[in-house]
Amino acid sequence: MNKRRFSLVVPPVLALAGAVLYTQYRLGQATDDVAAFCASVATGLPARAFIERALAADLDVSDSGPDADTVTASRSVYGWRKEVFECRAARDGAGLVRRAETAHRIE
Repeated sequence: MNKRRFSLVVPPVLALAGAVLYTQYRLGQATDDVAAFCASVATGLPARAFIERALAADLDVSDSGPDADTVTASRSVYGWRKEVFECRAARDGAGLVRRAETAHRIE
């Protein structure tokens, strides 16, 4: 009977542990990818170039138009909850990036 109980309990526990480890790996990878992208953004870069580079890096881009103050490149990871890692670029009136900073939010 113990052998049967072992075969019923251990595989789901191992699957859950594997899922937790893989989710933590994806969270770390998303953090590193967005931080590396944000570090590569130079002051004075045109906002259009920022958007093109973000799309080339397989990030999601949120731009509210040329009058908006920020452009956001992000990557979402779904685990127990949705976590979003962002690179927010503030732009000036000429459409050039003034600064870029990383952010993390949980939804």
